[in-house]
Amino acid sequence: MPNSGHQRKKTPTWSSQKADTGNVVVLLHKRTYFEKMNELLESDIYTPIAEDPTDVVRKTLISLLQYFEHETCDTELPKIRNYIHHICNSQCPEIYGPPKIHKPGVPLRPVVSSIKTVTSRLASHLKKIIMPLAGNRTSSVKNSREFCAEIKMITLRPSDILVSYDVKDLFTSIPMDITLNALENLLDKDSTLSQRSSLKAFHVKKLVSFCMKEANYFRFGEQSEVFMEHLEEIAFSTDNESIVTVLFKRYVDDVFAIRKSAEDEAFLNHLNSLFPTCSSFTIEKEEDGRLPFLDALIIREGDRLKTTVYRKPTHSDRYLHFSAHHPRSVMRGVISGMVQRARAICDEELLAKQLRHIKTTFFSNGYPAALISSATTHATARPEEHVPSPTVPLLILPYYNGLGEKIKRMEHAAKCSLHDEDVSTKRLCQEPDFCLMRIKEAPYIRQDININTDEGVGVTDT
Repeated sequence: MPNSGHQRKKTPTWSSQKADTGNVVVLLHKRTYFEKMNELLESDIYTPIAEDPTDVVRKTLISLLQYFEHETCDTELPKIRNYIHHICNSQCPEIYGPPKIHKPGVPLRPVVSSIKTVTSRLASHLKKIIMPLAGNRTSSVKNSREFCAEIKMITLRPSDILVSYDVKDLFTSIPMDITLNALENLLDKDSTLSQRSSLKAFHVKKLVSFCMKEANYFRFGEQSEVFMEHLEEIAFSTDNESIVTVLFKRYVDDVFAIRKSAEDEAFLNHLNSLFPTCSSFTIEKEEDGRLPFLDALIIREGDRLKTTVYRKPTHSDRYLHFSAHHPRSVMRGVISGMVQRARAICDEELLAKQLRHIKTTFFSNGYPAALISSATTHATARPEEHVPSPTVPLLILPYYNGLGEKIKRMEHAAKCSLHDEDVSTKRLCQEPDFCLMRIKEAPYIRQDININTDEGVGVTDT
């Protein structure tokens, strides 16, 4: 495999691709890449279709939105319809596959680019309507900070064991009819729906169904949360005492539980029996008193639990390099964010080690020691209370090194809030013909609903 940019130019059959995790770039032979992609597309998950359905889907959606406009007088639907009809140059979604370097055989994770697709703006609107319905169960976890704070209050018994459960291929194995009915029931019971939208439960369900079925283009994230909450409700509705857990916490399809050591497998079998044709759970048990969950490593010490930051073995410690074309405030913000995450997750006696790791990491990413020390000190200091500044006009400008800082200093005199917008540099090191299978070169594919495949695949045509 070539190991330099000079060698890479001499071997055009090699192309670069950002890995699925670890923030590293992988050099992969194009033939190997396309063989892996074609292997995915040739499975029973996808069905080749004769032509690009984008125009038909676009016209159908416009008609549906227009009908619902007259029926509900909703003010957002005309904006979405006009955007699709007059502004958006709708295109067929494209599929590419970042290598999963942490998996044996380096498989690809199919990812669908839904930018400028017919349903993308509608799905964003529906997400705002559905989001308040999800995450209201006591088992739901918002982030690592909340999770770590809660588990530290648990007192373990000698017979308890730490386990995590994960749903295999959740996003493509959701039973759509069951999920849509569960969604409609939640909307019917939601007394605040009228405050968020003029749409009724029926309209929301129909539009979500269009995104997931008729259009078959867009992977709608909140649907997975609705299904998982429905599954969880069924799982704990039994009177079987062996199902009761000491602790059960869930972040979408990742579950952390504390159970009696003799009952962990029984609970796994119970979960897998609920929707055997759709969802399949896997289990991971603690090893040497340690178990990762989200970005935290849970450590068992006696009858108490401690936590520190968890990094996968493939994590590269590569972050925004100091030589990158970004404002200095962004550089400080990256350091500050890492420090604040460590403070939120780590126990006091484990924090110092993480702070040393952060300083070493950013030094290797080209950051001056003085900047690292200053940003770390500021982030670890107690936050100061400040009076919110009065509302002023917001002006967003493209950032240019040197000039951006000078303009920022004019903020007070101009009586406005100036924000820099970084010019997009994503995928500059990747070749477009490699990271995306272009429509001209690839057949149109329709993904069938409710058939298992790799996690993270969107419902798409490409």
